[in-house]
Amino acid sequence: MIDDESFPGTVGAIAAARRFARERLEDVPEDLAEFVVTMVSELTTNSVRHARTGFTVMIDRTSTELRVEVTDGGTGVPMVGSPGPSDPSGRGLLIVEQLSDAWGVRASTAVPGKTVWFTVALSATNGAPPPRGARERWVPGTRAAKQHASSLDGTGPPGPAELRGHSASGRERPAPIAATRRVA
Repeated sequence: MIDDESFPGTVGAIAAARRFARERLEDVPEDLAEFVVTMVSELTTNSVRHARTGFTVMIDRTSTELRVEVTDGGTGVPMVGSPGPSDPSGRGLLIVEQLSDAWGVRASTAVPGKTVWFTVALSATNGAPPPRGARERWVPGTRAAKQHASSLDGTGPPGPAELRGHSASGRERPAPIAATRRVA
């Protein structure tokens, strides 16, 4: 099932894109839906803040995978940042990298712009997330989630600089980010 919707390049469109994603995921387990909505929010925020254009959110769902694409008219290739503990922004792609099973950037060939995409695995039987994987460490209240939160405020490992350039399995991630595929 593929569903998409276009939005203007306004701050209010970010919330509308989150609602769009949430409505399309109402039968997906709540924790997985939250992860996807968070990633949609991060990517659409990037479209509004950096591309300064309207954007389209596309959700493609199969029995085993959920693929989300955010396409905008901005040029350039988004890069994973290394924000400091007091930096107010710059963590969006870090969040996408950590919550998704794979993600990347595809430049548009017909018109200026790009598509940032991510995938998350679904169980073939009920749409539930797999029992283990990258998202497991983000369950609220777990030690790993608390460690991640502390890494973002500078009080604990691992920091964003240590996360950049590696997949969830710890293998070196090829650069540049365009067309990157992470295999868990």
